[in-house]
Amino acid sequence: MPIDQQKYPWSETSPIKGNLSVGNLRNNIRKLLTNSGRIHVETLLTGAGAIAGFCSQNAFWYTTKLTPDTVPETGFGAELAVVRTKSGERFFFGDQLNAYIAGRAGSINKFYLWAFVRGALVSLGLPPDQHPDLGQMFSNVSKAVGTEGFGLPVVEDLHLPHASAPQLIRVLWPHVQAIFALPPPPQMKIMEPDLEPSYWPSVSFLVANQLMISTRGYVPPAVAATLVIESAIAASKLDPKQVLPA
Repeated sequence: MPIDQQKYPWSETSPIKGNLSVGNLRNNIRKLLTNSGRIHVETLLTGAGAIAGFCSQNAFWYTTKLTPDTVPETGFGAELAVVRTKSGERFFFGDQLNAYIAGRAGSINKFYLWAFVRGALVSLGLPPDQHPDLGQMFSNVSKAVGTEGFGLPVVEDLHLPHASAPQLIRVLWPHVQAIFALPPPPQMKIMEPDLEPSYWPSVSFLVANQLMISTRGYVPPAVAATLVIESAIAASKLDPKQVLPA
């Protein structure tokens, strides 16, 4: 369904900014990851997933009013479990954070990443019994925390991205922030509030869905889903200090 015919979380307060952000984000991911006129599809999908995951974490901070500095350095807090590796890096875990990606039992919220990815898989003709296992994808990411393989989706070597989710989000995130801050074109002569961080995940989920569909035929659908979901899970766990410049 076209954006302007669908109700998304931003549709009531920031319809123009939200809709423009979808197109701008989709087009700019492609542009930023184009090398010598070519796009490596697996890297594109991993980048889209990483953006979706880090958008989810930003929405979590915004809606809970927590910050990375107000949660425990390690151990369990009210909303998160914080894991610190031997290298000193922190990673965030928690049901409320995971819900942006996996949804939550009993919730009426349909704007979570797995729903958008499943929608793409249906469009790509993959039967539900052939969809990758969501629990296994979460397990794959969790087991890789603190290793060199963290953020590299578990797929055949043929379909590995050229960079991991953490590497890609460090490059892409400044551009993503700039896109979300863009005002409507002057000729539209409208005023809208900023696209608040609680809307960022839905924008990024829709973009991931569109990129999966638009790259059909380049990678198997189940592989595309794994690239998006596992990179999103990984990016959602990252300490912002690992992403943002000091």
